[in-house]
Amino acid sequence: MNTLLSMELLVLSVSGGSFSAAGRRLNMSPASVSRHINALEDRLGVRLLNRSSRSLTLTEAGQEYYRHAQRILPQVNSAENRTRELGKAPHGTIRVHSRMFVGSQLIVPALPDFLRRHPGLNVSLIMSNTDLNLNDQNLDIDIRMGRPPDSNYAMRRLGETRRVVVASPEYLAQAPALEIPDDLHEHQCLIYTQYDQSSIWSFVDEHGERIDVPVIGRFNTNVGTSMRDLTLAGLGVTMLPEWAVRPYIANGQLVQCLPGFEASHTDFTFDTGIYAVFVKGRYIAAKTRLFLDFLVELFGDRHSGTPLPRA
Repeated sequence: MNTLLSMELLVLSVSGGSFSAAGRRLNMSPASVSRHINALEDRLGVRLLNRSSRSLTLTEAGQEYYRHAQRILPQVNSAENRTRELGKAPHGTIRVHSRMFVGSQLIVPALPDFLRRHPGLNVSLIMSNTDLNLNDQNLDIDIRMGRPPDSNYAMRRLGETRRVVVASPEYLAQAPALEIPDDLHEHQCLIYTQYDQSSIWSFVDEHGERIDVPVIGRFNTNVGTSMRDLTLAGLGVTMLPEWAVRPYIANGQLVQCLPGFEASHTDFTFDTGIYAVFVKGRYIAAKTRLFLDFLVELFGDRHSGTPLPRA
C-alpha cells in the first residue's frame, strides 16, 4: 500500500468534501479513492472517516491523523523537490516586488552582480508603494518595510532601516530652531504620503515617551528620491531611511536633526526591519532561496556602516 498516496487522498477528501473531489485532483475514480482510504483504515485498525451520502467527517482518530498528515505531506514534497534540485544549476524567473525607493536605490544597483553569478536566473522586479497580494500577483518575494501583520505570510528579516529627520545646512541657517519634535510645527516638512499634504511623524524620547507631531508642508510625494532631492535643495525638513541619506550627511550636504529621538513615520510604527515576505507553506525553490540570500547579504552590508554623525 502506498501510505503517502493514501494520506494525500484522505487530506484531499476532507478538504474537498468528497471522494470525487479528491479523485479529480489526482485523476482517480471515487471508488479508487475509497479503496485507498479503506486500506489505510484497515492497516491502522481504526476508522478515520464517518461516511454518509452527503458528507465526510473525521472521527477523533481521523482528526489526529489529519493534523499529522497536513504537516508531513508538505515536508515530503519539499524534500523531494530539494533533492531533485541537487546537482542542477538554478534556472527560471524570480518575481519580486519592492517599494520604489528600496528597489531603485538598493536592489537595482546590486542586481548586475547577482545576475552575473547566476546566469540561469532572470529577475522580474515590480516596484510600487502599495503592498501586493503575493498569490494574486504570482510573486515569489515581496520586500516590505516594517513587520507585515498578515499571518498568512512567512517572512525573513533582511536588515534594519532606521529613519532619521534631515535638512540641508542652508535651510537650517534661515529656519527657526529645531531642537525638539514639537518645533516641527514651525517648519516646512517634505512629506511621504500617497494621499494628501499632511502627515504625522512619531518620535520616542530618551525616557521612552512617544510624541506624535502633525506636520505640514508645501510638497508631498510617494517617491523617496524626490523628497531627498528637494531636501538637498533646501526646501525643508524630511524623514527618510538612514541608508538613503548617510552619504549626504557624511559629506555635509545634509544634517541629521533631532538626534536624541527615535523617529518613525506612523505607517511603520517603529519597526525598523526590512522583511522578505513569501506565502506560508509554499515550497521555496532554489532560485528563490538564492535571491533571499542575496537580499540578506545586500541589506546586511547596507546597514553595517558606522553611526551617523549627529547635528
